[in-house]
Amino acid sequence: MGTYDMLHAGHPKLFKKGMALGELVIGLNTDEFVKKFKGKAPIMSYKERKEMILETGFVDSVIPNSQKDGSAKNSIFCRNTNAGRRTEKEKKIHKG
Repeated sequence: MGTYDMLHAGHPKLFKKGMALGELVIGLNTDEFVKKFKGKAPIMSYKERKEMILETGFVDSVIPNSQKDGSAKNSIFCRNTNAGRRTEKEKKIHKG
């Protein structure tokens, strides 16, 4: 789950590792969600961000994330490890 505004080299690397675990479905933050929780609109539209993610070839599908409170309930949650400290589960996934 994320905004993926301005896709960078770390994103496809993360997607590739996630795909190795099975079907990879990305929860993409909607434009409205981004405005509400980040306080500003994304640079690229939801449609543009979704197309870029799918074009990496490492993602099976993209679904909109528009949760009202910003929480997520996923069976496996992967995040960009550049975003902050890694949890123990993330360390195991990152080591592959």
